[in-house]
Amino acid sequence: MADYGDLTTIIGQMKRAAIDCWMADQDFFPTWGYEETYTKWHFAPYQYFRPAADGSGGGDGVGYDVSCADAFDGIRSSIDSVVSKWHGLPDGAEARAYADAGRITASLLGSNGAGSSVQNSGSISTSSGTIQDVVVGNMEGAFRRPFLSKYFTAFSSVQNGLGQAAVILAANYAAQQAMWGAVKADVATICDNARLAWEKQAAEESAANTTFQLQVVGAVVTAVAAVVTAPAGLTGAVAGLSATSAGISMALSEVARDGIDIGGESYEDILASLSDALDKLNTTITAQEKILNDAMQEAIAAMTSDAQNYNLDAFQLGEYPLGDGSMRMDATDAGIVSDNMRLVHEELAEAASAIGTGPASSPTPRSAGIGVAPTGTHAAASQLHGITSNYLQDTRDEYERGHRLFDATVADFFATDAAARQTVQQLLADEALTGQS
Repeated sequence: MADYGDLTTIIGQMKRAAIDCWMADQDFFPTWGYEETYTKWHFAPYQYFRPAADGSGGGDGVGYDVSCADAFDGIRSSIDSVVSKWHGLPDGAEARAYADAGRITASLLGSNGAGSSVQNSGSISTSSGTIQDVVVGNMEGAFRRPFLSKYFTAFSSVQNGLGQAAVILAANYAAQQAMWGAVKADVATICDNARLAWEKQAAEESAANTTFQLQVVGAVVTAVAAVVTAPAGLTGAVAGLSATSAGISMALSEVARDGIDIGGESYEDILASLSDALDKLNTTITAQEKILNDAMQEAIAAMTSDAQNYNLDAFQLGEYPLGDGSMRMDATDAGIVSDNMRLVHEELAEAASAIGTGPASSPTPRSAGIGVAPTGTHAAASQLHGITSNYLQDTRDEYERGHRLFDATVADFFATDAAARQTVQQLLADEALTGQS
């Protein structure tokens, strides 16, 4: 099996095989017993030096002032024009850390993919559900409505939205991680099959076409499917983003996987099939990166146009009355709520740390003309990474402020802190000033 690490050697051998084939098209073949030269069978006055095994040199006449070296150079140049941009491909390894960061962040936020029948799971959702149960079941007072509206209902949407954004980021980087090893294998196979076709044709054997399917398609679909799955029962304000993340895998699976033929009956035929095969590979790479780009652009548009579903700081806290005579709470219940709010804030802080910052430069750089751009999906991924990270940090800070507001409300109710009322008023003022809605 051809190895991309040997691509330079394969291309050199391919050039010699192509020149052999071109000479055979002119009825010149390696000299019997002395394969460093070409001889025309039957009666011909001239012999020509054959290129070296690495495809270099050759073309000058043997004992005559004749040469076809320019033609040999033209063949090598034609091959270089087809294959040169495929040198130095990335291996995708630099995308792994960012794929892992997206997966970890999504998991912390309770979004282990787009296929769950519940929007959120995990410790954040467990703690948030406990908070709702205690406040609804055991507490009274007008404060409950704005508190639950922001720190449970709105927060659940934000949690889901940010989790799905992390899923989309993880899918992009997982695809980039998986893609390039497969691309390299495909490039090596295409070039080596062209070499074999030229060798067979030069030896006056039938250059029967060889057919294979691109490895890159299956590799990417498998990698992305490990991150996202088809949607099942998702509802709510940000279900569209969940559907977007699920749609990545389904869209990628529909990229054409037709076989690639390498072969022909002459040097020119085989060169054309080589060019067509690499073009088809590039079309496949571009199609897959476009699907990833489109999904990330959809997420960016959703998050910037409807920020309150992705950033808790953008959701305005409703009127929060103080000293309501109907307010009632038990100290143990209040402690349960406070403890669980602390757990939520700690998990949010961990998620904000996990998502980190995106790569400073593309983790999968390549030559111009391969994929959607020399930097691949880096521009869209960087923008989505930045928005997700910023919104997550804002949400972490806003939830922590809500925790302090609840604690101050409890302290005011039990009159355990003479400054509690002032603390509540200050926190409400801070919330109004920092809200982005």
